[in-house]
Amino acid sequence: MMSTPAPQVNASNLPIERYHALSDTAMDNLLESLETLIDDLGNPNYEVDGPKRYDYSEADDNWLYSRDGCGMRDLLNDELSKALGEPVDIKI
Repeated sequence: MMSTPAPQVNASNLPIERYHALSDTAMDNLLESLETLIDDLGNPNYEVDGPKRYDYSEADDNWLYSRDGCGMRDLLNDELSKALGEPVDIKI
C-alpha cells in the first residue's frame, strides 16, 4: 500500500506582511491568467478548483508544494496544457 508522504515543515524568516503581499500578488496574477485563458477558450464547462497548500520560496522566487517540492506554475502549466491540448504558460 502506498501513501502520500507527510508534509515537510519549512521554517521561514519571511515577515508575515511580505508573505501576504507576495501571496496576494501571486493569486491576483494567477486568477487573471486563468480568467483570460478560459475566456479565450469560450467553453463555459471549465472551472478552477482543487486547493493545495503552497509555501513561498524567496530563494527560488516560486510557490512550492511542500509534499513534493513541485512549483505551482509548473504544475498548472503542465495540467492545463494536457487538459487543453495546447501549450499554456500562465504567470504567477
